[in-house]
Amino acid sequence: MYRPRKSGKTPEPRILPLQPVPDTGRCYRCLRPRSRCYCNRIRPLETRTHFALCMHTREYRHQKTGTGRLARLALTHSQIFTGMDFTHDGALNALLNDPAYAPHLLFPGPAAIQISRGEKPALAPGRKLLVVLVDATWPWARKILRASSNLRALPCLSLDPTAPSRFAIKRQPHPACVSTIEAAYEVLLALAASGMEDPGLDFNPLVGLLEDLVAYQIERKKAEAESAAAPLSGRGTP
Repeated sequence: MYRPRKSGKTPEPRILPLQPVPDTGRCYRCLRPRSRCYCNRIRPLETRTHFALCMHTREYRHQKTGTGRLARLALTHSQIFTGMDFTHDGALNALLNDPAYAPHLLFPGPAAIQISRGEKPALAPGRKLLVVLVDATWPWARKILRASSNLRALPCLSLDPTAPSRFAIKRQPHPACVSTIEAAYEVLLALAASGMEDPGLDFNPLVGLLEDLVAYQIERKKAEAESAAAPLSGRGTP
């Protein structure tokens, strides 16, 4: 805060030199090193289906290998919302209550609509399907749903993945569990098979992005291990 001197004279303003912004070498869209940035490879899919990605705050701030950001970049009709309790999230509630959409939550349950088995959500004429994906670990996803009454009130969709998760650097609690971008991919596959999504779209780039992310992380871990072992192997015998 600026405070004038007691003499009453207005001091000459100090012009501070511009400080250079440190170059972290990281892309701020995909959060990957610029040498491995894949933003220029992403061709966003123009799907009929819209997605709302409800991302746990910790996932948004600290998780550099999360796939929710990838899904947001790869799907034109998608938005990210962050938090733990989404009950009073104004932007999300505006989307859920928008008469242009028919919101459904992707979450297993006895009353869930099994879209991979040909079951279809009933949409009123003119309404677009809005699929809500909870982007968090399974324990946190359950906590988010317990806290968020607006999400619990939504009708649910469920599916059987066509393949085990490709997210090899993360351990899944169950064979049917997949990452967020894989969930979007599986949703689109199932909807295309039932005629609710454009069958002419190629959804494979979604999992291609994930596979690239996994390959990079494995390569990086290997390089770090080799770098740590190098000083040891270079020591002479005493």
